[in-house]
Amino acid sequence: MKTTTFENFHLKNIWLGFNFRIPMLLKNSSLLFLFFLIGSLSYGQLIIDAEYRLRSELRDGYKSLSIDSLSPALITFQRTRLNFDYKHDKIHAYISVQDARIWGENKWGTEDPGIGIHQAFIKYSISEQLAVKLGRQEIIYDRNRLMGIKNWGNVPIVHDAAILQFNNEDQTKADLVLAYNNDSDKIYESNYAVDMYKYLTVLRLYNKFSEELNLSFLTIIDGNQAIGNYKKVYARGTSGIFAEINIDNFMIDAMGYYQYGKSKAGIKISSYFFHVKPTFMVNENLKIGLGIDYLSGDNALDNNNKDNAFSTVFGDGHGFYGYMDYFTNIPTHTNRGGLNDIYLQADYKLSPKLSLTGAIHNFRLTNNILDVGSTPINPVAAKKQLGIELDAVLAYKFYPNSTLTVGYSAMMAQKSMELIKIGSSKGVQNWLFVAVIFKPELFRSINKETPK
Repeated sequence: MKTTTFENFHLKNIWLGFNFRIPMLLKNSSLLFLFFLIGSLSYGQLIIDAEYRLRSELRDGYKSLSIDSLSPALITFQRTRLNFDYKHDKIHAYISVQDARIWGENKWGTEDPGIGIHQAFIKYSISEQLAVKLGRQEIIYDRNRLMGIKNWGNVPIVHDAAILQFNNEDQTKADLVLAYNNDSDKIYESNYAVDMYKYLTVLRLYNKFSEELNLSFLTIIDGNQAIGNYKKVYARGTSGIFAEINIDNFMIDAMGYYQYGKSKAGIKISSYFFHVKPTFMVNENLKIGLGIDYLSGDNALDNNNKDNAFSTVFGDGHGFYGYMDYFTNIPTHTNRGGLNDIYLQADYKLSPKLSLTGAIHNFRLTNNILDVGSTPINPVAAKKQLGIELDAVLAYKFYPNSTLTVGYSAMMAQKSMELIKIGSSKGVQNWLFVAVIFKPELFRSINKETPK
């Protein structure tokens, strides 16, 4: 016999605090999975938690240069999640229901389709070291640089995929990710109208050699439908190594990746990216890091019939290349000129509940783009300096599982920025945000098994 006891079961909080529209939820067949979870309480452990995330932003030069004739925008994002996490023996099942919205985007009293499934996967442990994970899921590797979820956005990246996982007590890990997409219930292959990969293969190998050294190898192969021809799929490959070195109060993380294969247009790809960031722990409250991110680009003065602009694939851009999000899609946001970001970052813990992060970024193009006045007969390269960005973020843990964050960023852009961003580089570009995150645990079952 097994008995089940419950702790922290706040039923009132679930129904009053989480603003769900029940008829709309029941339309989604994936939610039948919830009944399986609840019905299986006596055979495993179920944890239900939530996320309330509110963020207001004042934008006057965010993502693009400000325009004098236009007024700054004030926008509030809200993301609400209810998560069900079930574990029993060799089974781990997880489902996350999400509502993502901008305040005012839908008129009250109208049907709102904003609620959907963020994650829904099941993981089966074949043995102590081998498991398979199936379904919609977040996939994060190596500091989110190439495989991330872009969590700053209201609707993060997830993948419908199968993952074969090997884990030897967290010392050696290996993941093989496989995915193949279609946009409808079809009998034969046809045009894939979704702006996403047709297939995906990821291999990630990780080994912890010692307390001082971790290494991982990552290869991402994403197949993308050729422009105008669904019968042809071009494969793009990205391969490289990520290393973490920790020696007393000194840390270094470094990575290098090469990109190859063909673009959607069938152009041969040859591009690269490297990152180095040494960090020094001054004391238990202060750490300072100096880093460089270098992403190759095309040379507009020399057409070599190759794609030399490195893409960070599914990697996060926010935070890594500044908080103002001028460079979240490097090829597009640099006119394919590439990006050289040299930055200084400091993290200071003012108290157990209060912390401050500051950074300064110097942005430059890594290759040539055409300047104003260029002609095919007389091409002129623009200056490579793009601008300097200052970021400051203050975070306060005002309540258990709750954080208030305030941030301000300023961009001092150069004239060349006007070639890749609409607006004027004169003056200072500004951006301010205030965010509140609350992650309560609503329910937890604790199972006790009597001796057989």
